[in-house]
Amino acid sequence: MILVGNSLTAAFVFLIYHTLLSCHWVNTDLAMDKKRWKKISHIFDLALTLPQNRRTSYIRSLCTGDAELQQEVLSLLASVEESGRMLNDHLHKNQALLQELIQHLEQEPPSRSLIDTTLGQWHITNHLGYGGMGDVYQVKRCDSDIHQRGALKIIRRGLDTPENLRRFRVEKQILAGLHHPNMANLIDSGISGDGLPYLVMELIEGVPIDQFCDQHNLTISERLDLFKTVCHAVQYAHKNLVVHRDLKPENILVTDDGHVKILDFGIAKLLDPDLYGLSTVKTSASMRLMSLDYAAPEQISGQPVTTSTDVYALGVLLHNLVTGLHPYDLSDKTFRAAEQVVLCNLPSLPSHRLKKADDLSPIASSRNTRPAKLIHTVRGDLDAIILKALNKEADRRYSYAIQLVEDLSRFETNKPVTARLQTSRYHVTKFLIRHKKRIATAGAALLIIIALTSFYTVQLAHERNEARLEAQKAAQVKNLMVDIFQSGDPFHEPDAKNLSMSEVLDQGTKRIASSLEDQPLIKADLQEALGGVYSGLVRYAKAEPLLRNALEVYQQELGANHPQIADVSHSLGFLLMRRGHYSEAETLFERARDIYEDHYGDEDPHYAYVVRTLAFLYSETNRTGQALANYKRAIKIYVKNNDPDVAETLTDMGYLLMDLGRLGEAQMNLQQAIALFNKYEDESNIEIANAYTGLGQVLHLRGALLEAEIYHRKALRIRLEIFEPGHTHIASSQLRLGWLLIDQGRFKEAVPLVQKAYKSFINHLPPDHWKVAATEGVLALAWIGQGKFQQAERTLLNTHTALKEQFGPDDWRTRRTQQALDKLYTVWPSPQQAQNFLEE
Repeated sequence: MILVGNSLTAAFVFLIYHTLLSCHWVNTDLAMDKKRWKKISHIFDLALTLPQNRRTSYIRSLCTGDAELQQEVLSLLASVEESGRMLNDHLHKNQALLQELIQHLEQEPPSRSLIDTTLGQWHITNHLGYGGMGDVYQVKRCDSDIHQRGALKIIRRGLDTPENLRRFRVEKQILAGLHHPNMANLIDSGISGDGLPYLVMELIEGVPIDQFCDQHNLTISERLDLFKTVCHAVQYAHKNLVVHRDLKPENILVTDDGHVKILDFGIAKLLDPDLYGLSTVKTSASMRLMSLDYAAPEQISGQPVTTSTDVYALGVLLHNLVTGLHPYDLSDKTFRAAEQVVLCNLPSLPSHRLKKADDLSPIASSRNTRPAKLIHTVRGDLDAIILKALNKEADRRYSYAIQLVEDLSRFETNKPVTARLQTSRYHVTKFLIRHKKRIATAGAALLIIIALTSFYTVQLAHERNEARLEAQKAAQVKNLMVDIFQSGDPFHEPDAKNLSMSEVLDQGTKRIASSLEDQPLIKADLQEALGGVYSGLVRYAKAEPLLRNALEVYQQELGANHPQIADVSHSLGFLLMRRGHYSEAETLFERARDIYEDHYGDEDPHYAYVVRTLAFLYSETNRTGQALANYKRAIKIYVKNNDPDVAETLTDMGYLLMDLGRLGEAQMNLQQAIALFNKYEDESNIEIANAYTGLGQVLHLRGALLEAEIYHRKALRIRLEIFEPGHTHIASSQLRLGWLLIDQGRFKEAVPLVQKAYKSFINHLPPDHWKVAATEGVLALAWIGQGKFQQAERTLLNTHTALKEQFGPDDWRTRRTQQALDKLYTVWPSPQQAQNFLEE
């Protein structure tokens, strides 16, 4: 706690400090630049606010990696603590102030004089430190057989002003009314023989919460658990109309067994003093009570404090626990300059602070993770939660600590957090993450629509300018969705058949098509969401009109260059590419790329995403040079932004390099991608399954068949966990594993897998899609191995013709089919047709 005002102790330190400066006791000569000296000065100022026994360790923590800076600050501190003898050189400049200080210091007994004395029932054993108004001692009870220790806090002689005495009384009354397992409890109180009040508190043996987290290498999740415990205790104080006003790591200790204790209500404020039988204690303008690093803007500016003042301090603490950094870089600022930063500057996103850290490795290591994964974890929801708590306007923060806890719990369960901009796309994204293992089912799709409906109902109902109209709109959406869900409820409609989830989804789509005519944007959002779900279910015929309609509405309602148009253009383009409609897909991707570039620039991950998708399309259409260039461009952007999507791009590029026959480079890309996925994704993830499949294919082509099988089976297992039977993602794994088993001569195992893949592709893709033809080609390989040469020949010739016409003779798909025919005619006595083919 910093006392900015008429504190004699502070004035004494200040005088000694500036005496040393003028004497050049520390290295402040011309060799030291102003910026360096400001940094030393700032760290020194902060250290003086701490108890003497914590100053050295605090300085070392702030000077990590700069031994010279640490030594300079420690030298200055040692000089101040030993510099009484140096005042004689400057008596003529400070005679009046020194005289006043000496008089007060002579009246004040030294701290050690109370050791081995007794106050009431307590024997003082040793000195623990200094508080804002006095000293703190360790004591033990001396009037009982029960062994009890405590921490005794007593006002120091000379600081027993009427205001401090009243404040001490307030602290006593507050502590007497608070009984919480995560707060240091009041044990006793009294008056010393010379009339000084004291309190005896529960003795807490622990370390500040930030040190505890770092010492034990706690993960982000574990840190959040501890932090939420702190919030619950603060919420308890708020419910009892108490604002702490000095929440900081030094006042939040954690014991060896991980138990949190909040200390020091010495500057706490009562929101209703009458409830405690006290008159209001006002803080004078010249005496602002705060710790600057954790002080809210209203504390610095002298405005009224509320429960959201504590929320601000909790936001600073959360920022520190998550990133290891303060929201603002105050290291080279004077006290006044630091105040202006807190009052005027907007904090950066915590994830951006991490990106710009000089060395992120030790920060990540102390959180039991890696730098990229730490940034990935913080980016997005945690960024938003922390910045909401740190809002300069008190009424725009969380009003209470419990609201902060609730948002953190939403973050941990992948639910939408209130701190984020509440868009429908954000809600759907959070749902997709939360249910990624079930999202391929129609039931999960319905839940998405429920989430969207709930969002719009709340959003519309909270519009204040046109409350009645908006309430009608909300009811319209709500009634529509209730009708949809009740359509499959036999209890509501006894004659109704027991509809499947997929049928209810289809009915819902029809209802939306004929409803919400006066709400085109809401209708378009719902249709876009449904289109994405149908696309994920590989029901492309259902998805395409929904996405096209959403795109048309967005263009009419939002203009031609809105980011939402880019989003749906990308979704529709991806669907069309999957169906083999490459030309229109390319046009849509290019449009999305241009919009993203206009809004975000050409170094942003949005832009990189569509550049990467274009690379995939170029690869599919045999434009390998453009594809490679786009992949490299996307990787460069992702790396610059520390974006984890670089792993998916490495996977895609690995597939392209494999198709080009550059197997060594492909294997390296895919292995790098898998290593990155392992940093920040769990094992059951479709992206890592894609990387496993690619690596399995490369190993297959390089002849490492047993190792390849391991990766193919890993990929198939993950896809079976995520998707319903018959999905094309499962079919892709079955096809590649089947091909591998064929090359191992394991035809009985291989053929059923390839046949299942063929059935899935036929059900979901156009009959002329290259994957259908490729699967027929793999089946032909099995027939070759089983001696069914004529059946294999007929299939391979048809496949070769189709692929050659679609992609040209040099495409990898055409070449692979030609290789299969070469193999056929090598083992089969050549008829004339074979001779003709070989001569080509």
